[in-house]
Amino acid sequence: MLASWVDPGFLNDVFQNSAAKKIGAKLKVVTVDDGTYPAQAAAAQKSGNPPDVIFWTAQGITGLQGAGVKLLALDDYIKTEDKSAFYEQDYAANTIDGKVYGLGFRCNCRGIVYHADYAKAAGLTTPATWTFDEFGQWAAKLNTDGHVGFGFEAKSGDGRSSSNFLPLIWSTGAPMVTGGPGTWKIGPSQEQFQQVMQFYYDTVNTWHCSPKAVGTWGYPETDGNFSKGSLASYSAGPFVVPNSQKYPNTLKNLAVAPVPHATKQTTFWEEHALFIHADSKQQDLAWQFIEAMRSEETQKLIVGRTGDAQLAVRKSANAAITDPFLKSFGTLLDDAQVPEPVAIAPIMNNAVLPAIQQVTLNGTSAADAAKSLITNMQAQLDLINKNG
Repeated sequence: MLASWVDPGFLNDVFQNSAAKKIGAKLKVVTVDDGTYPAQAAAAQKSGNPPDVIFWTAQGITGLQGAGVKLLALDDYIKTEDKSAFYEQDYAANTIDGKVYGLGFRCNCRGIVYHADYAKAAGLTTPATWTFDEFGQWAAKLNTDGHVGFGFEAKSGDGRSSSNFLPLIWSTGAPMVTGGPGTWKIGPSQEQFQQVMQFYYDTVNTWHCSPKAVGTWGYPETDGNFSKGSLASYSAGPFVVPNSQKYPNTLKNLAVAPVPHATKQTTFWEEHALFIHADSKQQDLAWQFIEAMRSEETQKLIVGRTGDAQLAVRKSANAAITDPFLKSFGTLLDDAQVPEPVAIAPIMNNAVLPAIQQVTLNGTSAADAAKSLITNMQAQLDLINKNG
């Protein structure tokens, strides 16, 4: 198996002693750097010794295929799978041009993670759903001398920012892009982009729940400030649990609420998926391993490892979660949306994040920021379409 990263405990307890043991297999895992993953997977293929199983994110399919990595379509294998037992997003996230190339074994989404003790001290409760303005007024009341109400990632190059920005755009009713490879087009209207830019503008300039410097923050600042207690809330996933291990007070006061929306509730779906190489000489055994990873037993083992803070792709396993914080994330999965399979990094770094920086650092109007976002995004899509 080729993997970008594997926790030793998860490798031993879940991959090997649960899934592989069940099918009588012994895993040999080769880990490679996440930043060069597609290239190294392609190199393994070129050497004539491709991995049987590839472990990466579902969003990585297009990157692997773009690097020439041959993935096996799993449609024939999944004919016998009880699809009702799994989230439909699991299949959607792994489908390209009508074919399923991978299947997930764990997932998560985004919510507004906050310090419950701060909210209690401010006399605040959280609703089941809220608009941008309702959230902004709530976050403003979390401001004190000791912590700011809300933060987010806006630094160019931040790899997490898209998972927090995209749900805001989707909540306007628009996809980020339409079309497909070679024909991508901008999905939202200027008005819809302006709605979201207004949200970012208001955090700093209207509700004053975020500092002006938020325009320079990346995930080290949001994660670090939240864990240490100087940030009251931010959009994040269950990963805040391992991030907060050194801060007992933060850990015991973790709470989550839905991401605010413009017109409809939504959040971001992401998952770790398994793929089979098309040149594998053990394709049937590789499929048996994927089946074992998605079995009731292994799925419950995954969510039972609360220190990992991951959700299952099997619905019944999430329904059985007893940890209240993780279970709260499980309730948000039904509203999760799968990101469109377009190269999002250049769009974020050259169009979206500069626009967010304009409204937070410079006080640029949401209307002007939306105009520049569209111009810059179109330039990036032209390049993406040209390069296939």
